[in-house]
Amino acid sequence: MSQAFRLDNQTAVVTGACGRLGPIWAQALLAAGARVAALDMPGARPTPGFESLAAAHPDRLVRTDCDITNRASIEAAADAVCSRWSVPAVLVNNA
Repeated sequence: MSQAFRLDNQTAVVTGACGRLGPIWAQALLAAGARVAALDMPGARPTPGFESLAAAHPDRLVRTDCDITNRASIEAAADAVCSRWSVPAVLVNNA
């Protein structure tokens, strides 16, 4: 990856992370050095691609339940992400 695009130790959020495109966004962010909060609906089944990525990056990819149509759920997810890492610098609205 080009050194021009680095996100070392930055926090990124990907909504709809467990589906088909979510792992692609997460992989690109991880490759750039980011920590990725993977948000998806409670009970959403992750694709094999997401599961593989999560197994390869257990310290930098964390799944958090979030229903982006529910403000309380969004606030709870934001609190969880900020308390674990930091205020996100990147948001991918994939959901």
